[in-house]
Amino acid sequence: MTLLALALADDLASRALSMFDALVSQGRLHYAATTPETHRVNNFTFEFRIATALLTKPHSPSSTSSAAGRPEGRSPFLVPDPAFVVTPVGAAHVLELNLHSVLRPSFVLHTRLFRPQTEDLGPADVRAVRAVMARLEGPGARGATMMIFNCGVAAGCSQGHKHVQIFARPAGGLFPDAAASADEIEERIDGVPFKHYVLRLPRGASPEAVYERLARLVTAARAALAACCGGEALNVVLTDRWVCVIPRRRAGSGGAAANGAGMVGMVWVKDRAERDRWGAFGYTEHLAYLGVPIGGVPLGEVEGEVEGEGRR
Repeated sequence: MTLLALALADDLASRALSMFDALVSQGRLHYAATTPETHRVNNFTFEFRIATALLTKPHSPSSTSSAAGRPEGRSPFLVPDPAFVVTPVGAAHVLELNLHSVLRPSFVLHTRLFRPQTEDLGPADVRAVRAVMARLEGPGARGATMMIFNCGVAAGCSQGHKHVQIFARPAGGLFPDAAASADEIEERIDGVPFKHYVLRLPRGASPEAVYERLARLVTAARAALAACCGGEALNVVLTDRWVCVIPRRRAGSGGAAANGAGMVGMVWVKDRAERDRWGAFGYTEHLAYLGVPIGGVPLGEVEGEVEGEGRR
């Protein structure tokens, strides 16, 4: 059954930017302009940003405990601050400004009622995401957007209430841009050291068409996890051109972490020390350590390490 279109205001992008700037000026939203540092290693492009806005970002215990599916009483999304709410998106979702923003502006789209972050995106979630991204790329927009969904602790989620993040796509492109087919899954893009599954989206693809492709990619990613180490964590990255799913084994290690943005090269760090750890670990080697290496998991490598523990 085709889902009805969601009605969102034409001026959503310009109004949201005005709200964002006002909250920053009031000191209520954590954001400071950052300078991107581009670094290319083994044919993989990184864009590092040292973002002081992340220094005050909490890591919700609801996303790190075994009871991640039952943190209703702890979720800030159940009673959101009205000053941060941009708009409801249908009856099931709410679009808010991101309290800890690396890019201007950044958004969180979450379910109105509690759903766990370990739950896969469903058709209604995809419909809401597509509607918001279309409006954010409309009048008053600052450019093309992208979405990340960090499904599970090992995927880098910091909040146990189901949500996605939406922000500007980098002008220099991302590795899934190289995918050529909307039908045949691309899983060997040059330079990518970890397992990844990408499909292009036909121009003007319906939410149903996007979801059908997403479901195929999720199945492939979960099969990769089952074959090597178990677990169900994954990142979903979406633009208007493609959808990419990345199976995850670890959120981070030794103080160097990555969410879905980091896995496609947009690495956001709190300070210079965290930035330097990426170089010490080896840039692409560290990404493979957080995901599933293209060549398989090395014999003897310990599984289940979490962010904050020592690195190998």
